[in-house]
Amino acid sequence: MSTLKADTIQNTSGGAVTLTNQSAAKVWWCIDGTGTVEFRDSFNCSSVTDNAAGDYTTNYTSSMSSANYGSGSQGRRDPAVSDNGNLVSNMAGAAPTSSSMRQDCARADFAGSEDLDRCNAIVCGDLA
Repeated sequence: MSTLKADTIQNTSGGAVTLTNQSAAKVWWCIDGTGTVEFRDSFNCSSVTDNAAGDYTTNYTSSMSSANYGSGSQGRRDPAVSDNGNLVSNMAGAAPTSSSMRQDCARADFAGSEDLDRCNAIVCGDLA
């Protein structure tokens, strides 16, 4: 048995490799939804839009092959502000598209949407 070790793998043109038929995250992000909404960190994301309190749209750099991909998300309120109740992130009323996903970050007690210290998501599926 051999072991392959590498620090960087590139395609034959020197760019990023294309993952096909693999169960790997194709998009992920961690948003700071307080104040000016911005990415804390992300992969394959071009921008994030603040639609309203706790309502964010993330646009992908490379589109998915369709809008029928899997995603999971969660959020957290800044514990320095309050630890009163957990918050969860759900896909907002807008259906996902191949190039973006909208999230609604709401209180676990369904008392309404609110801006979060952290709003995270991961997307798995095939890139276009």
